Amino acid sequence: MGSRTKGVGRDGIIVALMAALTESHLQMLANPGAYPASVKHPHDGVGQDFDSLGLFQMRPASGWGSVKQLMRPKYQAAAFFGGPGGPNDGSPRGLLDIDGWKDLHPGEAAQAVEVSAYPDRYAQYKPVAHAVLERLTPARDR
Repeated sequence: MGSRTKGVGRDGIIVALMAALTESHLQMLANPGAYPASVKHPHDGVGQDFDSLGLFQMRPASGWGSVKQLMRPKYQAAAFFGGPGGPNDGSPRGLLDIDGWKDLHPGEAAQAVEVSAYPDRYAQYKPVAHAVLERLTPARDR
């Protein structure tokens, strides 16, 4: 998704990986306590973080999308990246909706999208995000 989204590039993919690693360890998490219907959609496990769902632990109540939408990884990635082609029209803000995101530390950029109560958690996953991207990127594209 990120490699096909104009303006994201490798730096944006690193930010997204850092966020998803922090929020869900790259798992699509249902949340049956808040949204019983979420377990009817494909998922990798169950999370109980308030009313958050999926890879990026997005909240329907915050305007990220419906339960059905947020239980789709492609939708979550599109919402995380945002921008002109994003599904939320800038609210909530995706990465591409944040002026100067490329000038921020990747952890700060992830926090700018996620607006977490624990903003320092994202930075610890930078080496892992780089390793994941390196592993998944064909040599010709590095």
